[in-house]
Amino acid sequence: MATRGVVAVLVVLALASCSSSAKKRSSSATTNTVTTTTISATTTSTTRSQPSATGTASASGPCTGAPAPARYAHVVVVVMENKRLDQVVGSSDAPWFGERARQCGVVTDYGQNASPSRPNYIAMTSGTLAGCAGSNADPGDSCRPPSPSLFQQVLDHGGTVTAYAESAPTNCGLVSAGRYAVKHNPWPYYAAERAACRQHDVAVSPGFTLGDPETLPTLTFVAPDVCDDTHDCGVAHGDAFLRRLLDPVLTSAAYRRGETAVIVTYDEYTPLPNVVMAESVRPGSRFGGAFNHYGLLRTVEETLGLPLLGRAVQAVSLRATPIHL
Repeated sequence: MATRGVVAVLVVLALASCSSSAKKRSSSATTNTVTTTTISATTTSTTRSQPSATGTASASGPCTGAPAPARYAHVVVVVMENKRLDQVVGSSDAPWFGERARQCGVVTDYGQNASPSRPNYIAMTSGTLAGCAGSNADPGDSCRPPSPSLFQQVLDHGGTVTAYAESAPTNCGLVSAGRYAVKHNPWPYYAAERAACRQHDVAVSPGFTLGDPETLPTLTFVAPDVCDDTHDCGVAHGDAFLRRLLDPVLTSAAYRRGETAVIVTYDEYTPLPNVVMAESVRPGSRFGGAFNHYGLLRTVEETLGLPLLGRAVQAVSLRATPIHL
């Protein structure tokens, strides 16, 4: 993998639900037959604006529809919890998320792969459910996803990885504790990768940052704790968390050079809230075809020039949609 290139921060905020009483529609289809709709935006200029000195997204927005690179150097994925698309996008409690959705790209039919939380995280990092559906148990039961995971795949191809496990008691925490839920942190489930997990799946305290946008790893995966991911706390709290975490990236010189892409998604409660951000993303773009976490995996793998794992082979990639990642 190139040591320099375009930074793609995929922030995937996956909204996980542990409640069996919530009405859910499984969206495990892997067909490539899709329909799309593109919503016009207030600006279509491909001129890249300068970073804002105030630390908030610049007036022109973080997406310009600039030419997409063949391969990104960095991807950040942030996964959130337990909300539907209409509970976040358009909500007065989520002004940051709603504005980024208006300025950038959104999948309007993004469905969960299974239930409850755990199998969705396994699907987006392995391309399979691997016996993980129907339970949120800690590592050690019948949920044994195959290696390589997406994380190990990046390392095997010469890239770097940091997975942030907020409020975890230790690196690669195998047991839920306090506000840390291992069911929302997929790497510990890959038993064959435990040594790499202990090194790169990092326990962080609330208030952590992603560091210098110029030196982000190839893949950044963010597993917020159960308050910041909106599992136990409200949409407004999660929106404030995302603003604090991501605005330094979206306003950085590295991002404005076209070196950063951000994907935020939730993992359950179809249709899932999501927003795709990169200089190449067409402002106000919408993809209306069926999409799920296998498609997310394929999108990340393609942006980093990696082989496709499992059912990602048959999934839709956002690189082939009006979102233009």
